[in-house]
Amino acid sequence: MIMTTAQRDLLTKLEQGATCLTATSRLALMLGKEFDNWQRAQGKSVWEAPAIHPMGSWLTERFSACQHRGLASDYQLLTSEQASHVWQALTREHLSALVHHASVAKQCQSAYELCLIYEVDWNSAPFSLSAESTLFQTLANAFQQRCQDNHWLIQVELPRVLARAIDECRLPMQELLLTGFDELPPLLSPLLNTLGKANWQLFPFAAHTPQVIRVAPLDETQEIDAMIAFVKQALQAPNTTIGCIVPNLTEKRAELESAFAKALAPETRALGQYDFTPVYTISAGTSLRSHSLARQALNLLHCVHKQTDVTTVIETLTSPYLDKASIKRQARYECARFIEENYCLPLSSDDFVNALKQKGKYAKQSFDEELAEQFNKANTLTPIVEAAPSTFAYCFKTQLETLGWPGQRALNTNEFQLASAIAGLFDKLASFDSLYDSLNLSEALRLLDELYSSSIFQFKSHQPRVHVLGVLEAAGLDFDSCWVMGLHAGVWPTAAKPNAFIPLSLQRKHGMPHATAEREITYCETITARLCTSASEQVIISAPKMADELDVEPSPLITELPLTELSALVSLEANVLSPVALECYEETAVPAVDEKTTLSGGSAILKHQAACAFKAFIAARLGTRAIMPRQFGFNAMERGIICHRALELLWQQLESHHRLVSMPQNQLMEKISQAVNQALNELCRKSFQKIIKANRQAEQERLENLLLNWCEFEKTREPFTVEAIEQRYQTEFAGLTLRLAIDRIDRLASGERVLLDYKTGKVTSRDWLGERPSDPQLPLYCLTTIGDVSGIAYASLKPNDLKFQGITKGEEVLPGVKSADKQRKEAHGWDTQLDEWQDSLSALADEFIQGFIALNPKSGAATCLHCDFASICRIHEVDEASV
Repeated sequence: MIMTTAQRDLLTKLEQGATCLTATSRLALMLGKEFDNWQRAQGKSVWEAPAIHPMGSWLTERFSACQHRGLASDYQLLTSEQASHVWQALTREHLSALVHHASVAKQCQSAYELCLIYEVDWNSAPFSLSAESTLFQTLANAFQQRCQDNHWLIQVELPRVLARAIDECRLPMQELLLTGFDELPPLLSPLLNTLGKANWQLFPFAAHTPQVIRVAPLDETQEIDAMIAFVKQALQAPNTTIGCIVPNLTEKRAELESAFAKALAPETRALGQYDFTPVYTISAGTSLRSHSLARQALNLLHCVHKQTDVTTVIETLTSPYLDKASIKRQARYECARFIEENYCLPLSSDDFVNALKQKGKYAKQSFDEELAEQFNKANTLTPIVEAAPSTFAYCFKTQLETLGWPGQRALNTNEFQLASAIAGLFDKLASFDSLYDSLNLSEALRLLDELYSSSIFQFKSHQPRVHVLGVLEAAGLDFDSCWVMGLHAGVWPTAAKPNAFIPLSLQRKHGMPHATAEREITYCETITARLCTSASEQVIISAPKMADELDVEPSPLITELPLTELSALVSLEANVLSPVALECYEETAVPAVDEKTTLSGGSAILKHQAACAFKAFIAARLGTRAIMPRQFGFNAMERGIICHRALELLWQQLESHHRLVSMPQNQLMEKISQAVNQALNELCRKSFQKIIKANRQAEQERLENLLLNWCEFEKTREPFTVEAIEQRYQTEFAGLTLRLAIDRIDRLASGERVLLDYKTGKVTSRDWLGERPSDPQLPLYCLTTIGDVSGIAYASLKPNDLKFQGITKGEEVLPGVKSADKQRKEAHGWDTQLDEWQDSLSALADEFIQGFIALNPKSGAATCLHCDFASICRIHEVDEASV
């Protein structure tokens, strides 16, 4: 990289002992590396480290020096997290619980600091003209009073403290060099005025004269693709550095991170590859909560101390950062499934421990008794009474150690950085001892949550060659090549965003940041000029023609730059950015079913095989089942179970049509009520969370009315006797050994037998027809039941539409049900229908036994729409590939 005269002068002054203050930490780091390279170029092997500091850390260090010399020794400097916490505490004290306290506190804190920097009195008359500024007056005075009472200082007050120390000759100062600032920071004004112009200097940016061109991609997607293609092209030159500047980087970060990883770090997409050192780095770090290892630590503490929602509990159980995660993985996944299917309300610590102690469906032991004991032990470490923040910090760290966080496996580089960040978070919590003598548990957890929310984390990368930055973070940095993207009129110049708590007239008068459109235009003009000289070889400015599906114009600040065709700059052919091609291997058969195997699933095996052969394989051969998340009240499946059980209990007492019609109405109502109540009790006993009393009562009344109406409907039938209820049996059909259960078998006065299946949802007897019947349950029962059967039917218990839907051998067997020969135009008797069912179901059974597993959904997308296994078969990817 070519060194400019300004850069050389800055490095020379640093060598002579001057102190350099930078706008960003990144610039301080880069200047240090440039200084080291410059010393090596002069043939030196040893040199004194230069005094290069980000402005904020230098102010803090100088304040410590002041206190060492006896100035402001009784004052305590609040960290940014401590100051934010105090502001949030004030908003909670003064504002309604309906207000988003964190947002209001952040705006008020910013307004307070602006007033101090620009010497604005918040008790002056303009602040009494609006509700917002009046509220700010109250909060600002409360904050100021609290700081005075506790001898607190905040960061923006440090320049005045340092200026006073210099005036009193208690703080010697070296020559100050300021660099990386687009304008002189007003925060430093008191200090710089005290030093005098002879003792400080604002160094200009490295002013290169590169080739500057403008391009106009079609949309934002093409713009990112073009920028990455340019980066890959530029990286072919050794030791080159590239800057990618994005005005709205925070909004675009996730999209850019995905695109850069895909193009420049494909190894991160390979299974099991977690540790890598990419050639790029993206600033604008993300919240600690967005990283699994860090979030797991907070989740564990929540599970120990407070009620935790089901999603968080499941994430905790299935995390790789829990004790013995690899050894106990299967048991914990089963436990997570158990929790999702049985809990909907937040789980207490006791609920979580009890769930861990439950036995799985196929397990003789509990899901994880050892982890349950670890949680119990961690719970005993909690302070019983109020304690200092540092005590809670130690307690939380010890509890995480007890639970084995972050796991037994060796941490990679990124995970180690995250674990260190969490350790630093507990140190910050301990530092609140200077603010609070004691806290209770809920206050300590809330404080820890606040620290998590305010902590922005960014991985440290080893000498990256590509820097993806925001416009402010790029201040003072220079590159070999640079691409500035997204400069369309919608985002550049930036819109004015005045602070809502300071009167606009005062913001305009003092020229506060973001106060007016005129100020933003002037400021963005300065930044644009700086960006156009930030690379030694080439600067590309891009503005898409479309953004968020709307036509946009280029920013008026870049329209005078020469426009170049995008194709003349980079190639966007498919092979430049596309991922590695995948090989496809199609397998349509697996080993046949062992004839001695009795499969669970019953008639559902043939139902799945008819819908899709692969679905039957997943469900019956692999034993996969969909997770049915618990919901408030009773879900559709539970309502069906309760209804079936209540009907079973009721007909065990009624036994026949004669007894039904002869029973007094009040006695019938009593039996229905008892049956429904018992069915509800049985289900509620199996539930691991209490059913709300109102929900239970509503379900009781609904089912009582439904069953009473059904009994009235059944009274219209010809006489019958209930021969069997919920009859379970094992049978062999076409080579398959199945376990089946028939809801009800009625014997008519004629001696004929009818099979009934209760249905509470939408059904039709057409589901029994064709080579691949959609619901072969009743036809299968008909073919496998011992003795003659003269009809099958759904007992459809839909409110206001109670009826039988089925097929019978003769007429008048069931109300509203036609015989087999009347249901089709062509001659088609009962025996013919039985033969058709035998052929179609035998064919399905044979396919299943032989291991046929092709993706063959019966009705295409309609079959896949409600399938639970789409994520396994990935049929949508197959469809896209074929297109």
